[in-house]
Amino acid sequence: MGRQLLGVSRDIYTNTACISRSEVLRLEDAGTIKEAIIALADSAHPDRTAQKVLDRLRQERTLRIGKPRGRSGPLHDLEARLTELERQLTAARQARAAVDELAQKRETVSALTEAELGIVQTLEAALLASRLQDARHRLERVEALEQAIAEERGRQEEHTRFAMFPLDRQADVQELRSHLRATRETQADFERRAADSTAQVQQLDAERQKLDSEAQGHETRARGIDDAALAQEPTVRELLSTLNVADIQAPEAHLRAQTAAEDARRIAERHPGLIGNNLDW
Repeated sequence: MGRQLLGVSRDIYTNTACISRSEVLRLEDAGTIKEAIIALADSAHPDRTAQKVLDRLRQERTLRIGKPRGRSGPLHDLEARLTELERQLTAARQARAAVDELAQKRETVSALTEAELGIVQTLEAALLASRLQDARHRLERVEALEQAIAEERGRQEEHTRFAMFPLDRQADVQELRSHLRATRETQADFERRAADSTAQVQQLDAERQKLDSEAQGHETRARGIDDAALAQEPTVRELLSTLNVADIQAPEAHLRAQTAAEDARRIAERHPGLIGNNLDW
């Protein structure tokens, strides 16, 4: 018989034909005995039937492969991966077609004649020359503007001392203003006194002429001096003395007025930015 007995293996036949005492005690009724016999016939084990094995296989297939219409599981993931690979393959084919098209265009461009290429190079050279000329003109204008700016800055630096008030010399300026004010007041006083002296000199000149005429008259009558002429002699002497004093004071007053005017003019020339012609001090 070898390893088989009645068409089944020795283990299955032994487990089916011979049930141990422990198994017999575990079996309760005929149905349980039937199930045990079927399990022993299927797998040579009393608790392992073919149906359980099939259920286990279906469960393993569901876990490892997944349901055909399910939305999860390895089968669904593989289908999604397959779809993604097909999409990538389509994109690769499109890219390959675009590369082939670009290669064809490159061949078309490379097929241009040397004359056409020379025309393109000539146009590019002309465009570059025009841009270079424009850049040179702009550079010349920039240099001219920089030179003008430098000249203007030089002029501003030359006139900086006139554009800024000397704050550190404010005390000197105030002192000069006071001195100028006093000088102008003195000049005005001198001019007023000179005008008064001029009127007095003119009056004295008139009186002197009058006295000269009277003196000539007295001289003509001197040959016969009378008491009336002697009585008028002190008056004549006083008038002559007054006339001499006026003649002496008039030049001095004019000299003082001229000196004050010269001082004011020198101060105005020394500080042209601080003293105006019509400034009211």
